[in-house]
Amino acid sequence: DYNFAAEQIRKIYTKTDGIELRIDYSNTLDLVAIAALRREFNLPMIFTLRKQSQGGLYQKDEIQRQKDILALCEINPDYLDLEY
Repeated sequence: DYNFAAEQIRKIYTKTDGIELRIDYSNTLDLVAIAALRREFNLPMIFTLRKQSQGGLYQKDEIQRQKDILALCEINPDYLDLEY
């Protein structure tokens, strides 16, 4: 998942102003890989971890999702997509 994301970002890197990582579309939450993507690409990044009722694909319970969101905050994204 994350290697594919890195490949896709490299293809558009010079043509974009920012990147949205749809982390909810991944099968695993690999914080090390996400942090590596964050370090590799010097563009503003939005991390998105939406639950299914909000149009995402995250399938774990809400308590785990909140824990995962806090863990993602530790990576210091420029933006974090949170539904209201």
